[in-house]
Amino acid sequence: MIEEMGYIIETEKRVPIAYDVDVVVAGGGISGLFAALAAGRTGAKTLLIERFASLGGNIGPGFLVGGSHLKKLKDALPKGLTSLPEEFFNRLDKLRVTPDDNYADTSNIVSYLGVKMAEEACVELVLSAYASDPIIEDNKVKGIFIEGKSGRVAVRAKIVIDATGDANIAQRAGAFMIKNVSEDYRSYGNLIKNDKSEFKAWNDTGLYFFIGNADLNKYEEFINEDKDVITDDDKVWADNHLKGKRVPRNLYPNALIPLLRKAWESGEYKAVEKLGEPDIDLSFCPCTFSDYGNGIIGSRAGEVSGEIDMSDMKHISLLEAKMRTRAFETVQFFRAHVPGFENAYVMFISPFFGARGGPCIKGEHTVTTDEAATGAKFYDVLYKNYLRVTNIRQDWTDKGYDIPYRVLLPKNIDN
Repeated sequence: MIEEMGYIIETEKRVPIAYDVDVVVAGGGISGLFAALAAGRTGAKTLLIERFASLGGNIGPGFLVGGSHLKKLKDALPKGLTSLPEEFFNRLDKLRVTPDDNYADTSNIVSYLGVKMAEEACVELVLSAYASDPIIEDNKVKGIFIEGKSGRVAVRAKIVIDATGDANIAQRAGAFMIKNVSEDYRSYGNLIKNDKSEFKAWNDTGLYFFIGNADLNKYEEFINEDKDVITDDDKVWADNHLKGKRVPRNLYPNALIPLLRKAWESGEYKAVEKLGEPDIDLSFCPCTFSDYGNGIIGSRAGEVSGEIDMSDMKHISLLEAKMRTRAFETVQFFRAHVPGFENAYVMFISPFFGARGGPCIKGEHTVTTDEAATGAKFYDVLYKNYLRVTNIRQDWTDKGYDIPYRVLLPKNIDN
């Protein structure tokens, strides 16, 4: 190793080629899984790499990060169109013993099905390993390196699919990236109606977790019966302190506010934590307790928004630590002060948090808000988005708008 002007120059070394395949997919979330299954079923020799031991990403070990329920995803599928998602959900339903939105049940079925369907499609799995640097020759990505227990090994591939969720492979390959919202906050699909100064970067995130031994009915009785037990001083305090970028003051039940204020002023627990670097707010989401029966409920440990860079390992490390600490301390606060939580405990926390927004590649075409609002059509349509958002444009169309294949293709790198 040689140190030079703040850098370490690595010694050249020989890396063994551990796999030689037609298609390698980096990331075993639901998109990466479907991409690998589609490739494998055509007869392509396919390798799927996942950093965790479980497949499925946000609808697997991520518990949807408190997001859309599976029923909404299923209902969005075109009727009568045979597809991988339709097959996947049909098989999932046959294994389910709980409602669609029971993440505790669904997440494990998703991971199980992912492995079974990968085996059926002859997709080889590499779990608990990181896809790291791309192998580039003549401006074409010809494979990737894997970092795992065996050290650094190489994968030769005719096609590389980046399904990391944050375009990690594409970024390392030198693809042009979109990381920040431009001055026109409607650009790049930022369809949230907010003052643009609130989102220097369009990203927000949450970490889902389960609580055991909780009585949600008792808790709801408490917040409904005592909702008016709040002083004017409490209201002023709440307006000054309980307002984050994503969790406004009015989402906190009135009955909780005197308890939160007392804990805050004593230094026991703060419902909202502001981090200066990066500039984000951390808060628990007081409106998302879900009852899964048998004393098991779920919530989000952190509603975070602001200058989050999902390609910055310092940001990720800070948020992972802070959000998990917040999950534990939130349950400690509820157990000490809130009816229904007297014997509650943290049961399980998702192994990762997910994020909406960037970074993403700047493809050969980037769909604009204007194109979405006017129902744009493209010759290379990949799928149609029927999401209806009326708070940006009054001329929004119910006909949906096309997403072109070109959004997936980096401008300056091939394969």
